[in-house]
Amino acid sequence: MVLYSDKEKRIMPFAKIRKHMSRSGSFLGTLQDSLPHEWEHLMLVFFDVLVVDDEPVLRRHLQERRKLLRELVRVKPGRSMRSEWALIDFKARDGVTDLKEVFARNLASRQEGLVLKPLHAPYFPLLYGQGSEQPEYFIKLKKDYLGDMGGERDLGDFAIIGACLDAQIAPKSSLKPLHYTHFFVGCCINKDATERTGVKVKPIFKVVATVGLDQCIPKADLKHLDVHGYVRQTNLYEGGQTESFGVVHSEGYDRRMTTAFRTPFAAEILGGGFEKVQNESFEFLRHPRVKKLHSD
Repeated sequence: MVLYSDKEKRIMPFAKIRKHMSRSGSFLGTLQDSLPHEWEHLMLVFFDVLVVDDEPVLRRHLQERRKLLRELVRVKPGRSMRSEWALIDFKARDGVTDLKEVFARNLASRQEGLVLKPLHAPYFPLLYGQGSEQPEYFIKLKKDYLGDMGGERDLGDFAIIGACLDAQIAPKSSLKPLHYTHFFVGCCINKDATERTGVKVKPIFKVVATVGLDQCIPKADLKHLDVHGYVRQTNLYEGGQTESFGVVHSEGYDRRMTTAFRTPFAAEILGGGFEKVQNESFEFLRHPRVKKLHSD
């Protein structure tokens, strides 16, 4: 489901959909969003078909399922559509060039990326392991995945100022003992004041995001943050104050920081584009994850 604008004749950024969808009668995360416009409405995008009239079609090849999807879905501009797709023959001499052209058009239209799927593979083989065909795997192709090949990346340096432990997430990690599962990313909002000579002012950090062990923190960096963060922990008082800095919590619906670090860590945070944060007036990296920690 996406948000479509009749005025702009296009699908709107994903973050805008929340002002059109309520949960138990309430709209969450919309305090800093504009009001819904009469020319905006929800739209359905169909990617695949898995069951028809109680009959599973997961074992049919992708090409067959797309044909079935064309028969089932009635396209209505601005209301319903089938996802765009392109056939690329990687056995052909121009296969790689064709992929580059499709990917370039995808990025030019500000889309997130591509999903590459084998044409003659089922959604997944229900009888795999009993002599059936081997499973094929999808490949996600996004520009922030291609940094080692010259691709553009959306990243920046931020402070990791504190952490918390989620008992439901902790078992996912092989690191034992584990003190923290989520780390809080902050930006200094009074940098000019802290750099003035002759005046000692505590820095104030605004929490802009959280990154967790389930959000791609490299194992070595997770261990470093967990061990050294435990050593650096300091009191976090009511009102968001520590001995060395102040904290302004996010207005979004997220976990609450329970531990502050006496000396924040510096980390390079990577994301896939930007999106407006819930209940905030600024944008931050989408799907933030730690690329590396800085030691200097």
